[in-house]
Amino acid sequence: MKSFIFNHLAYFLFCGIVLLHYIEYGGSVFFHIAIVIILTSREVTIHQLNTHNELLEKFMKGKKYDGA
Repeated sequence: MKSFIFNHLAYFLFCGIVLLHYIEYGGSVFFHIAIVIILTSREVTIHQLNTHNELLEKFMKGKKYDGA
């Protein structure tokens, strides 16, 4: 039960982060795609949150993502 609640909290946090980025950067294609992925995904884990942060940092620095 705790993991169920935690996953939902992480999910809403993740949605909020991406929504803020979406607004801040004027609705770029990258963030639009990210929102679609979030809306279609069922569960968000800490690993996925960390991966998102790494992707975001590399994206902002203009580096290509190497893969998972």
